[in-house]
Amino acid sequence: METVLVLDVAAAEGGALSILQEYYDRLRTDTRANFVFCVSLPELEETDHLRVRRFPWVKRSWLHRLWFEHVTLPRLMKEEGITRVFSLQNTAVTGAKVPQTMYLHQPLPFCGIRFKLRDNPLFWVYQHILAPRILRGLRVADKVIVQTEWMKTAACEKAGISPDKVVLEAPTVNVEIKETFDPAKWERTFFYPASPLSYKNHEVIFKAIELLAADGVEDFTVQLTLRAEQLPGLAKYPAAQKRVELLGQIPREAVMAGYARAVLLFPSYVETFGLPLLEARLTGAPVIASDCPFSNEILAGYDKASFFDPFSAEELAARMRAALEGAV
Repeated sequence: METVLVLDVAAAEGGALSILQEYYDRLRTDTRANFVFCVSLPELEETDHLRVRRFPWVKRSWLHRLWFEHVTLPRLMKEEGITRVFSLQNTAVTGAKVPQTMYLHQPLPFCGIRFKLRDNPLFWVYQHILAPRILRGLRVADKVIVQTEWMKTAACEKAGISPDKVVLEAPTVNVEIKETFDPAKWERTFFYPASPLSYKNHEVIFKAIELLAADGVEDFTVQLTLRAEQLPGLAKYPAAQKRVELLGQIPREAVMAGYARAVLLFPSYVETFGLPLLEARLTGAPVIASDCPFSNEILAGYDKASFFDPFSAEELAARMRAALEGAV
């Protein structure tokens, strides 16, 4: 029987953790192979055929990560008798002598937006330092899994790999949908569940609120799943401070319930997939989304979707006004 290494020491929160959890839930009942999950902070339950190796110290620094990959990981693979690698962290295992599958869910090296070092050092590192490593992994891997067609096209073009080894596998929504959107019950609320990353583009919402307020449109609320300290820029927008409700981090079930009561705003302009777009679509909620390849793909054929230039507060304000005037 094969022994498969499922590698994801990068995942600790957000979408990466969701992907790890999805594959853990799937493989814990797959008895066709033995699995060794190699993670950092997540705590996963072991089964008869699934072992978990945790390395929380990997998260201390890049040096710890390098030591893990070049010293600890080769030893672990030898100890466990690994016969196949499934990497969920956008890279392949350097020097591995076994077949590898690589899951690609990092869009930064493939998006058209370029980040400057002085504006966002982390994103600059992804696009200029880590991108070659990601591309090398795409070439080394025997199989590559992506979430969207646009990522498949971008990966093949940038890495120069054959489309034949790239498999499209969209994320799944494993939460029961208890409510669907009812226009008659809509309480003039907009909803945006997202992290505080800069490309999530919260500021364009604040600017749009200011424009609407200047025109006397103020009878609405925008709900964000963030805390005040995560949005220091909000202080610059007095009208937005009155209209924005900060929910903080909420459970997945509460997020799904939120779609049923609101119009989804999705101004993010860097995504592999954009799961809230699919979740809102499944609940029948109206969506106002950035006009980007990922959003056009996920919302294709959905008659409750409208799009705007994610860098135009004027366009977003116009879409929000249309919704408030009854076009939902």
